Formats: sequence, C-alpha cells, structure tokens
Amino acid sequence: METDTISLLWHQLGWPLVRLIIFISIGLLVANFIEALNWTRKMAVLARPLTRFGRLSNITGASFSMAFFSGVAANTMLAEAYEKHEISKKELVLANLFNSLPTYFLHLPTTFFITAPLLKSAAFLYMGLTLAAAILRTLVITVVSHFLLQGEGMGSDSASSAKASEQSVKNAWERTWKRFKRRIRKIIRYTIPIYIVFFLLNRVGLFTALEEFMAAHLSFLAWLSPRPCP
Repeated sequence: METDTISLLWHQLGWPLVRLIIFISIGLLVANFIEALNWTRKMAVLARPLTRFGRLSNITGASFSMAFFSGVAANTMLAEAYEKHEISKKELVLANLFNSLPTYFLHLPTTFFITAPLLKSAAFLYMGLTLAAAILRTLVITVVSHFLLQGEGMGSDSASSAKASEQSVKNAWERTWKRFKRRIRKIIRYTIPIYIVFFLLNRVGLFTALEEFMAAHLSFLAWLSPRPCP
C-alpha cells in the first residue's frame, strides 16, 4: 500500500513537477544567456514602433523580445525592473499584457499539435482566430498604454540599459548563471506550492465536480459540440 502511494505520488506529482522545472530552467537559461549578450536590446528594435507609441520603456521592449524565448524570463525581467523602481506598477501590468503576442508564438507549436488531431482542418481556422486575437490584444494594450502612461514609460529606462555593451561569451555565461540562480529560486518558491495545491484539488475531485456542475447548469451552451470535425 505504501509502495503504491509512493509510486502514485512520483508518477502523478513528483516526475511531472521535476519535468516542469527542468523545462522552465532550460528556457530560463537560454533566455538569460540571450539577455546577458544584450541581444534583447537589439531585438527590442523590432517592437520599438509599438513601445514608442505606447509610451512603454525599453525594458518592456526587451521583455517583449525575451518572451519569444521564455515567458518566465520575460516576466522575471519585468518583476525585477519593478522591484528596482525602473517601471511603475501600471506599466508592469500593461507590459505583461503587451507580451501576449510573443507568448502566443512561444506556445504555438504545442497548441497546434494538440488541436490538429482534434479539430483537423478546423485547427487552422482556430489558430488563425487565436493569432488575430493575440495581435488585437497587443494593439489594444498599445493604445491603452499611450493614454495611461503619459510621462511615465519612456523615461523609465535604467542606467544599466543605456550602458549596455557587447559581452564576451565567458562573461555572458557568468552573468547568466548568476541571474539564473537568483531567478530560479523565486520561480521554484511559487511553482512547487501552486502545483501541489492544484494536484491536491484534482485528487479530491474539485475539477470533476466543477465539470459536472457546468454540465448540469450550463445547458444553454449545448450547441458547442466537443466532437472533432469530420
């Protein structure tokens, strides 16, 4: 009995959690290395028309570029900038929403290969609609930022970003590892408890109960058939 419990915990909680942290760590390492080489500052030029119109800082532009590689690293960059008072709380929230487009592309392959077997040809329509929604959301956030961040965002760049220079691979790796150790601790501190809580909620049947409740009380959505397209 005890062996079965340990096996259950490992296969349904331990290993998935370890695998999640491994993938987060890999993405964070790659993103931190790109950041240490100051490539994100150069890539931020691509988003500059939007960030300039939205009165968003270069830090937000850099996080936008970072989000193509790691959403966790992009959010961590914004959180650290906020802690250092380099961006306001208002810009922090707007920047997180602004990054929805690169985050969409980051998860695009996974989303497509999950939906394609279920929706078949309709998967392309679904992906097109979600892409359009991500683009529209980013554009709307840009317009909203233009009016909400008057006199805030453009002047909030850190002095370090202005002094950004090319780094050797060795120095970049040293900075990467230093940042990685600091950032991964924060991520693990939140990821593990939240994952365990949702695991326990799933084990006690909360989500099954919610599913049954919705099936019983949301009958007006019966026209939304979950069956795959022919």
